[in-house]
Amino acid sequence: MEWQLRLKAAESALANARVPSSQELISLIKRVNPTCLQLPEHDREYGYSIKNRLQNLLLETYGEVFHLEPHPYTPDIILIKHNALPSVDACHADVKALSLKALDTVGSIAPATAAPSARSVTKAAKSSKPATGGSPKETLRNAELLLEKYEYPQAEELLAAIRIADARELPTLVKAARMLVEEMGAYQRAIELLLAQPRQVLKDKVVRELLAMTYYGNGLIAEARALFEAVHPGDLEKSSIYAYADLSFKDGNISQAYHLLKLSDEKEGFVSSHASLRKEIEAAMLKEAEPYLQRAEAAFAAADLAQAEDLLQQAISLYPNFKKARELAGEVEAQKDAAQAERLWAQFGSCAAGTDRLDLLAQLLELDKDRAGEIRDLMARERNLQKQGAVEDRLSTLRTLAAQQCWEECVENLIWFAREGEQADHQRACDVSPYFSVLYQNKKLRRLESRDAMEQWLKFVRLKRQMEQGQTEDCWDLLQDLKPYFHSYPSFRKEYDQVLELESAKAREEAQQLLTRLEELEQSEGEKDALAKAKRLVAQMQKPLALLPADERSDLKQDAKFVLDRLEKETEGEDSILDYREALILGNAQ
Repeated sequence: MEWQLRLKAAESALANARVPSSQELISLIKRVNPTCLQLPEHDREYGYSIKNRLQNLLLETYGEVFHLEPHPYTPDIILIKHNALPSVDACHADVKALSLKALDTVGSIAPATAAPSARSVTKAAKSSKPATGGSPKETLRNAELLLEKYEYPQAEELLAAIRIADARELPTLVKAARMLVEEMGAYQRAIELLLAQPRQVLKDKVVRELLAMTYYGNGLIAEARALFEAVHPGDLEKSSIYAYADLSFKDGNISQAYHLLKLSDEKEGFVSSHASLRKEIEAAMLKEAEPYLQRAEAAFAAADLAQAEDLLQQAISLYPNFKKARELAGEVEAQKDAAQAERLWAQFGSCAAGTDRLDLLAQLLELDKDRAGEIRDLMARERNLQKQGAVEDRLSTLRTLAAQQCWEECVENLIWFAREGEQADHQRACDVSPYFSVLYQNKKLRRLESRDAMEQWLKFVRLKRQMEQGQTEDCWDLLQDLKPYFHSYPSFRKEYDQVLELESAKAREEAQQLLTRLEELEQSEGEKDALAKAKRLVAQMQKPLALLPADERSDLKQDAKFVLDRLEKETEGEDSILDYREALILGNAQ
């Protein structure tokens, strides 16, 4: 949000007939510079185009007081620096983006009073010759011995003469540069030392960060900024991020400075001036954000909540820790929630659809915390109403399907009532048709898969319809199959008892016929194998006897036993092993 506001200010300055002062242009250039900001690619490209236009305007209008210095590592990038004020610069620029008029107007050589540039330092450093022929480690050790004796000039010369050839000697170079800076304050010699190393060494991240910090300590702000901007801030050490934040703050890019300072907080270590810089940054952010808070307070007093919210967002974006702005934003949000809750209650009162009413109550539960208990009760009531509506719809459907004799579809609805509905609803569903009564709380059917349960019930329906038509033949076996699932229900027992009575009558007649044949066999004289035939007849009586009442079954069995006993006495002693085998096959184990 802050960068977009500054971009609009830059666009206004470019569109204005009045050319801003050089100081204003430099401030705008640094404020819109997108190099270290997290921006979408489209915004980044547009930011660079505005920055290039501002730099062209600066050089075309005030170019005679500026000169260009090349970037130490990138030939196409130059630094726009002030001739009389070495610490003042207008950021780096792409030579290809500068207009011909800008290049013609700008001075090409820095004045003699200016601080030495990175390019001149590089030439001086590379032209210096090592003062010793020892290895870098030996030279460093000799310099340490000289420092112990307080021979600073000689130690400085030795350290400045160190040259390394590969990355294995980097620790020696870093220690030498730190000794020059931290123990002697020789920033310029440390810069010369670092720039004099081979190109592959200068590309190392540690060396570039150390060089940036040395530039920063020596007051070469533009060179330090160029190196910091080429590195991701998260890869820097705590002190380097702090230095970068200080540069950004001095450039007027307060939001970037604040972001870098927060990033520095996440790193381990300690920087003594960290707290003071934070106070300065937060004071500057507060100064920028306060006008928005004042305008927001006025809008809030006028009940213009939308305007107040927009202004407060801008204030908080300029100063995230703005306590007053956040408190007022909370009040604005509370009033908006109250107004929204009032509108939702009005909608709820006029809304008839169950689903819509639940949606409104869910929104109200988030907004109206004071009535949360009441809202939850209303939600429970609406859910019950919806559920009851679903029950009534299914009952209506079930009645229609039963009237149409669509039994399979009926089962699907009845299963839903059994598993999802309340007990009373299940009872109402099962009362729709006499065929449904055997499904009410039928635990044995519930143990089956839905398809198997449906098949058993459909068999029952076929049986009922067959018997209603007076067709009782061939029903007994089906009744026996269905008995485990439905025998406890009266509608099934009625059919079962009716068929059982018919089957019992048939069984009684059959048993009597077998008994009569048995008695006739006993009375016949000289009947060959009479005992064996009698035993077969007794065995045949077992099946019909199973369908007779217990007392009647007992009497018939007793009569048959008497006949069999008399036959056995008549043929006593004539038994053979084959008779025993035949009795066993016929089921007379005794």
